[in-house]
This record gives sequence, C-alpha cells and structure tokens, in this order.
Amino acid sequence: MVIKVKKRFLLYGITICLGIILAFIFYYKIDDSLASVIDNRSVTVFQLGVFKNIENAKEFISNNHIGYLFYDGEYYRVYAGITIDNIKLNEEYLESLNLNYYEKKLSVNKEFYNLVKEYDSLTKSTNKLSLTNQDLIESYLESTN
Repeated sequence: MVIKVKKRFLLYGITICLGIILAFIFYYKIDDSLASVIDNRSVTVFQLGVFKNIENAKEFISNNHIGYLFYDGEYYRVYAGITIDNIKLNEEYLESLNLNYYEKKLSVNKEFYNLVKEYDSLTKSTNKLSLTNQDLIESYLESTN
C-alpha cells in the first residue's frame, strides 16, 4: 500500500516537472505578434476606406486630400491616422473634415508601439495631427513590408 502511494507521488511529481519544463519551452518560443496580444500592444487606426482596385483608392485619397494607402495582400486600405491615447483628438479632426471613418485596433510590435507612444505625447503638446499621422503611417507601412 505504501509503495503504491509513493509511486503515485513520484508519477505526480514527474508530471508536474514535465509540465513546468514544457511551459518554459513554449513561453520562450512565443513570437512577437502573440506577445503583442498578451502585452496589449495595440494601436487604433482610423480607416477611411477599403478598395479592391488601387485606382479607386488613389482617387479617394486625391479627392479627399487625406489618407495613406496600405495593401494587405487582398485589399487596398486607406488610413488617416494611428494613435494609442489621442483617439478623441483624431475623431474630432476627421469629423471636422466631414469624413466617415472606421476605428480599428491593430496589434503591433514593441518598437512600433513605442514610436506611436512618442508621437502621441508630441501630438498632445502640439495639437498637430496631420504631420505626426503621416510620419506614423509611413513608419507602419515600412514595418509591414
């Protein structure tokens, strides 16, 4: 009877140790995209439109004098801004231009998240969205290609 209990505890101990070892292996193999979800590294983008045809997207940008083109492999998306903390400021800016927009959350890598955080603090101090958004969107487009 005592031997059966010792075998069970030994089996439980080995199982727990194996579980801990596997957890460490999987934890260190998590890539940056999953880490961004776990760390809640997401930004809000302001999407103005989605197009199948690049010419329609370019025409939209030309007619509205705002927007940056992003191709995701299937659609051409037109973004107007990226932020973490200045959502209200971006909304007010786009509404003042009478533009319809869609707010979308994107998970991003740590470097880009930190860049957006810096631009957000700059935007709060200067209240100039167009220049900071242009730089951010161009950085985002470069980081995805």
